Amino acid sequence: MLNFAAAQRFASWTPRRALARAACLSLALLAGAVAAPTSLLAETSKEAEADAAKARDAIIDKISAYLNSVKTITGKFRQVSSDDLITDGDYAIRRPGRMYFRYAPPSYVRVVADGFWVAVFDEKNDPAIDRYPLSETPLYLLLKKDVDLRKEKAVKKVEETEKFYRITVFDPSGDTQGDIMLVFDKAPLRLREWTVTDVEGNSTKVVLRTSVFNVKVDPALFVIEQEKEEKIGD
Repeated sequence: MLNFAAAQRFASWTPRRALARAACLSLALLAGAVAAPTSLLAETSKEAEADAAKARDAIIDKISAYLNSVKTITGKFRQVSSDDLITDGDYAIRRPGRMYFRYAPPSYVRVVADGFWVAVFDEKNDPAIDRYPLSETPLYLLLKKDVDLRKEKAVKKVEETEKFYRITVFDPSGDTQGDIMLVFDKAPLRLREWTVTDVEGNSTKVVLRTSVFNVKVDPALFVIEQEKEEKIGD
């Protein structure tokens, strides 16, 4: 340990040497003072990151378990497009793979997923049926049989507020373009809405205005009529 009285005598004998020594001591003390907190901050930061990752994984696992517990949902919805066009309607979902959305007039559009295809009907303006593979739509992540978002590495972002969870998911295989943000009430845990965003940045929000869970749903809602007619004719 440096003897302060001896250092004072040394400084009175050789001023320049004492000043140089004092400067070196100051730098050494400063370096020690800085090094310890930096190391401590690094450890604290790693611990905070680990705690945040655990909390994030816990939310993802909770959401996956919740989605797997939902067999059916029915109710009324409101859709808001990126150009603020608002449409209402009725919906029904039966996992895995089934979905039905009927838009209220003047839209007359109906969207049906039968477990493999998603068909879009415009009953007033266009008799043709547009079909898309369900697996290539963002909603497939919601409708698939076994949901494990963390295992699939399908989560892009997790947010938690006082009342809501927001989780943004995407298809890590790249087969489905764009992503979907799911919003859940926290207490009790309940799917509230989702927003689908395509690769061009256009978004469509669907709010489940009313929801009844795990009740019997008419299976005829999920039949694509053209297929039914073809089978009857065979």
